[in-house]
Amino acid sequence: MSKQVELADFLSDLITKACISILPQKSHFNVDNVRVLKLLGAGVSSSKIVRGMVFRRETEGEVKEAKDCKIAIFSCPIDTLQTETKGTVLLTTADELTQFSKGEESLMEKHMKAIADAGVRVIVSGGKVGELALHYANKLGLMVVRLSSKFDIRRLCQATGAVALPRLTTPSPEELGHVMHVRTDEIADANVVIFEQDAHEGSVVTILVRGSTDNIMDDVERAIDDGVNTFKCLTRSPKLVAGAGATEIELARRLLEFADTLTGLEQYAVREFSRSFEVVVRALAENAGEKATEIIAMLYAKHMSGQTHTGLVTKPGGEVEVNDAVKFNILDLHMVKHWAIRFATDAACTVLRVDQELSRLDLGDCGLFRMAFGWLHRNASSSQGWVMNESFMANEGNRGSRPSDRPSQFTKYTDNLEVDRDDDDTEDLFDDADDPLDPSFLQLLEEADRSESSGPDLYAVLGVEKTATMTELRAAYRRLSLLLHPDRHSKMDSSSEDNPADARRFSGDADSAFNRVSTAYAILSDPSKRRIYDAYGHDGLKIQGWELTSCEKSAPELRLEYLMLRQKAQSEKQLQLTQPASEFSLGLDLTDLFDRYLMESPADRTIAPMPSIYQLYLAQSVTAGLTLRNAVSLAGQVTAHNGLGLGTWMLIWRHYCGKKSFLRYTTIDSEVSYGRGGRGLGIGVRFRRSFQDRYVGFFGMNLSSMLSKSRGLQLILAPGLSTGMNVQLMPRANARLEWRWGLDPGLTSEVIWSSADDKLLARLSASLGAGGRAGIGIRLERVVSWSWLNPPRGSGAATGEDEFYDKSRPDWAKTDDEDLAWTESRKDGKIFGSFHVNTLDLIELSGSLSFSIQRGVSVKLSVLRGNQTYSFPLRLSEQPNKVALGYGFFVPVLVFAAIRSLIYEPYLKRQLQRAQLSRRMRLRGELARQRREAVTTQALMRHAADRSREVEEAVGGLVIVRAVYGCVSADLDWTLADAGGPLNVDVTIPLQALVQDSHLRLPPGHWADVQGFYDPCLGLIKSASSNGVVRELRVLYDFHRVAHEVTVCENQGLAIPMAKHRIEQI
Repeated sequence: MSKQVELADFLSDLITKACISILPQKSHFNVDNVRVLKLLGAGVSSSKIVRGMVFRRETEGEVKEAKDCKIAIFSCPIDTLQTETKGTVLLTTADELTQFSKGEESLMEKHMKAIADAGVRVIVSGGKVGELALHYANKLGLMVVRLSSKFDIRRLCQATGAVALPRLTTPSPEELGHVMHVRTDEIADANVVIFEQDAHEGSVVTILVRGSTDNIMDDVERAIDDGVNTFKCLTRSPKLVAGAGATEIELARRLLEFADTLTGLEQYAVREFSRSFEVVVRALAENAGEKATEIIAMLYAKHMSGQTHTGLVTKPGGEVEVNDAVKFNILDLHMVKHWAIRFATDAACTVLRVDQELSRLDLGDCGLFRMAFGWLHRNASSSQGWVMNESFMANEGNRGSRPSDRPSQFTKYTDNLEVDRDDDDTEDLFDDADDPLDPSFLQLLEEADRSESSGPDLYAVLGVEKTATMTELRAAYRRLSLLLHPDRHSKMDSSSEDNPADARRFSGDADSAFNRVSTAYAILSDPSKRRIYDAYGHDGLKIQGWELTSCEKSAPELRLEYLMLRQKAQSEKQLQLTQPASEFSLGLDLTDLFDRYLMESPADRTIAPMPSIYQLYLAQSVTAGLTLRNAVSLAGQVTAHNGLGLGTWMLIWRHYCGKKSFLRYTTIDSEVSYGRGGRGLGIGVRFRRSFQDRYVGFFGMNLSSMLSKSRGLQLILAPGLSTGMNVQLMPRANARLEWRWGLDPGLTSEVIWSSADDKLLARLSASLGAGGRAGIGIRLERVVSWSWLNPPRGSGAATGEDEFYDKSRPDWAKTDDEDLAWTESRKDGKIFGSFHVNTLDLIELSGSLSFSIQRGVSVKLSVLRGNQTYSFPLRLSEQPNKVALGYGFFVPVLVFAAIRSLIYEPYLKRQLQRAQLSRRMRLRGELARQRREAVTTQALMRHAADRSREVEEAVGGLVIVRAVYGCVSADLDWTLADAGGPLNVDVTIPLQALVQDSHLRLPPGHWADVQGFYDPCLGLIKSASSNGVVRELRVLYDFHRVAHEVTVCENQGLAIPMAKHRIEQI
């Protein structure tokens, strides 16, 4: 029954008493007559039964109890009535205002007194209760209760015999109900209103469920629902059968005996049917941990000996054995068992019948049906929407034709086989081995569609701005209800009795359109849901997280996608565990060109300039996590500079100390290296620890072996110490200070500051070395949004383009550079500039230009792909050469611009256009479905549009001549189309229907969700569309009988009429 096994006896007795107390004598038992009210507190044993209905709320007035009285139920608010039409009352004096107020008071007093004179003592309202009405209710001694749930009002009407009145009027005797006792009570600190009623047909009983937690009460509520449904089955058929698989085994045994009396194939069929009953016992045995084959054999033996009630019984102690199920009170309902077997048998017969029909089907010699069936199987995802759209258009165009004149569904398939075979050939073009379509572009389009179509824009559905007030929302909902409410269209189309199918379809379309409007209004009218929707969209409203959705892919496709995702996750996990990083650098010396060749006169230029390689650098590092607190890194590098080679090897073990250790929250790096900084074997240890939230301190010790040239190449050991601290000065500013002693002694400091939007970064560094060498450096970085440098749309580099370049080299590589720099006793300065551009996903280009009086001019070009770095340093001149400086700046920029403009962007544009064509062909079915919904919604709005047009033409107001939404071309082509279908939709009817007082306003938003609109540009992005600008609205309209025209984008909004839209007559 539930997880509360120890409460089974108590709950069974409680459910039985509740059901018996309202068991009707003449009609069937209704499970809705047993209500459940959960009240937190006490234990489940404190639950009780209350005859009548119990609501968790307080009365509105001062009257708290009424006995043996009449009750009136209103589904409307009890307040001053609002007029159906708007009007204006002009009050000029204070006496007129007083008389007007007294008129409302006297009217309300008259209503309440008439209700009291009818014998009513209890009033139930489905809406709010006004203060004036509550005042007269207290004065007349009427008890007022407000119920916000329509279901509760409907159940209360059934329990009391009353009729819910839609307006505040005097109820007739037939519309009044009767209640024995209405009172308020306090149960577990909760105020409740109890409607007690005597036993009669349709009476209601409420079970008050108590519990210490919500989970326990939910379990008890489910148990009560199961028990009530079981009681209903018992009232319809009190027969019981043995459970624990006994009934299934007995049926299987008798079917086997019956199969022995048959001959031929029927015998095999009956035998297989009998074996299907063994699945119940097999499941019971597997759940109990027993061997299913042995249990089934033992049950057959028992039943053959006449023990027909024998099944797989679980004893109270948890033991499982083959025993009599009736003896242990394990029983099943006969009706449930009967219908379960009947439904399963009917389903199996249906499947076999379809299979037999397909196997007997004659395909014929011409193979036409085989070809059509194969085409449908290949295009199953897109043909559904196509058939729906074609059948709808056929019905629209042949409403008055005879059925024999209409083409059959099979004719539609066969007539279009050649056309769709051409489409298949077009799709096969994308699989050309010479120039295949990059799947990343298709993924880009799918992500763009997914981000844009995460759900309908509820504000666009209602046609209001995102800052709309409740009054504006209510007005928009009322206006659209007048256009799309199903009741209006059912009355409007009730006269079309000659074609009832079209009338039913028309009414169904009205239901679907109105449901979209009512759903949007229900969400936006709730302040809490509106805040969630504004912040998180439709995903925030899906609080369950496990809703059932339609399956858009087949089982093989889902399995292939799962395997691909699993392989990708494994590769990402392996990459995260190893963290490989590599760097390759090749330096070219071009000084022969700028320092010699260009400086010579043209007559002396006998030898052509020859570039040379002066540097080659290779580095590789791998990190492996041994445990959660230990990791090992192996790194190495080889450098060849001007004919001199230098190699470095390093092993680092990193250990994270736990909070219970002596050095808690401390990171310890132990390293062993060889060849670092031109030295021999070296060992070291480094400690790093955080203090509070702003300070990070570190301390290191190392010992290296090196050759002393002053002592005749003698091997010596050189110790070294380093200590320092990182301090967060401000939320956007950090400082670092480090002091070294022994090896490479000196003092370095650095201050880094970044702006709040991370678009500006400043670095100030200073150093003081041995021998009084000092240096200071200033570095400024700025992120710019130049369209020329931004990555093209579709390159996949949109993410991360606003971040600073932070692909720094490993710590061991930077330390080597610093060591080499300190060994050179130069005193010079340098001015340099750099830029970084994201080109593709995980690929970044960077370039830097440095200018120094002593070192000359050099350029460094780098390509970064993930953790791989490829750099090309170019030394242009050893002197401060202005010509080299100009070439170093302009040549890389011009080469980058040429490659981007002439090669890269055309390639991206072509790939995007091909991806869009492929995606549009796949979305043909979805586009056809959306177009059909838009056409049906426009059909619902046609009458309102015609009335609006007649009124506006009569007064010379706003008349929409033609309006098109979608891809709008500059050559006034209104019928654009591609492989996916039309690229625009005619929206003249919905815009004319939305005209009010010769004005039309469409706020910015996703206009595809406006009633009567849809998105014909699904699968297209703006940069790759060659037909025109996507998702624009072009409107031709007349105002004061003068032609106007306007074309606006959906993020700008539409406001007409305006004087600047007027078409000047030439």
